[in-house]
Amino acid sequence: MAKRKDVTKEQIIEVAGRLVRAKGCNGFSTRQLADEVGISSASLHHHFTTKDDLIAAVAATCRDRVNRSQRVIAAEIEGFALRLSHASEALGDDALLIAMLVADFPTLPSKSQDEVRQVLANLRGWLSRFAAQARSDAELHVDAVPDQVAGNVLAEILGSALIQRVALPGTLPVPPMTWGWQRAD
Repeated sequence: MAKRKDVTKEQIIEVAGRLVRAKGCNGFSTRQLADEVGISSASLHHHFTTKDDLIAAVAATCRDRVNRSQRVIAAEIEGFALRLSHASEALGDDALLIAMLVADFPTLPSKSQDEVRQVLANLRGWLSRFAAQARSDAELHVDAVPDQVAGNVLAEILGSALIQRVALPGTLPVPPMTWGWQRAD
């Protein structure tokens, strides 16, 4: 099969992200990625010298998408519950991508780990700011700790993404999320 020459770095990152969501970071080789994209391994290595560079680029691209969507939510959506709902929906496939990056974190090289940390820090930061605003607007109890609320919400989003990944045929879908901060003590 003839190899393509018109493949962009962005297209490689997109396909690599799809493979990470499907198989995890360690579930595919750069040769498999090159075949999937339709380029030679040498061409892939021209764009990304190492798999660490590739996974770091996947995480950085995800971080940029998440930041763009969260900026829109912060500017256009009022109310904590509505912001969380939109934030969760806006993550879409990125929730699973982030969950898979986190699951593979211990085996990732340092550059990739740094990018995964940054994705999580940014997302948690957005959620924490949403929670802090909600606390000042009296949507959350005055004693609520915004960073703790953000961590719980993030855990629920990523956990839900992982659970949905293994849903069996004929089973009921995962019910809509009930955020921990909504539950009565």
